[in-house]
Amino acid sequence: MLPWRLWLYQRRSTILTMDGLPVQQIFRLPRQAFAADLIAWCVAGLVMVIIYYAFFIPYISTSVKVLVGCGAFGLFSGMLSYLSSERRVVRYLKGRRSFAMPVGRHLTLSKKILILIFSVVGMIAFAILLMVLLDVYYLIGQDFSRPEIYWGIFKEIAFALCIMLGISLVVVRRYAANLKEIIDTQLAAMEEISRGNLETQVPILSGDEFA
Repeated sequence: MLPWRLWLYQRRSTILTMDGLPVQQIFRLPRQAFAADLIAWCVAGLVMVIIYYAFFIPYISTSVKVLVGCGAFGLFSGMLSYLSSERRVVRYLKGRRSFAMPVGRHLTLSKKILILIFSVVGMIAFAILLMVLLDVYYLIGQDFSRPEIYWGIFKEIAFALCIMLGISLVVVRRYAANLKEIIDTQLAAMEEISRGNLETQVPILSGDEFA
């Protein structure tokens, strides 16, 4: 998966160095980055399950955990790739001084925030609930007098929760940084206009209300 990700990163970087690139193609890059990461993680999870069934004793609960875990990391990794690609697009369009409106349907700022919150909170809740369900299924028929069983389950859930919360924090911070860069560009233009420079123009950096 790593060579695939490096190739995609290099390809997007190469695209943003090309002159005369259509604006619509530029605005598609973050979505393509998200889809590529999500698909790569899901394929990796499927490959791990196939290998697990081929060489080890198959347990459905373990397979489900692997697939859900890869799906969750694919979602978070896709978000990070989306935001990273979006930041490069914003800086590219700011340097290019592009004033072309992106065509097609646009995601408003409120919808972006809603999707971000729903994806992060929903995936964390789903992953934790599924882990609890599978652990309860595992406990059936076990010796409940052994305290290490409960301690092991607690460590597993706590570890997964900490990892997901940490990644979620990084996602939110990157989203805020991208939004701040777009707003700062417009605020700088407003400041120039307030000083009497009425020829100030603001490049279009996103496909939402700010465009």
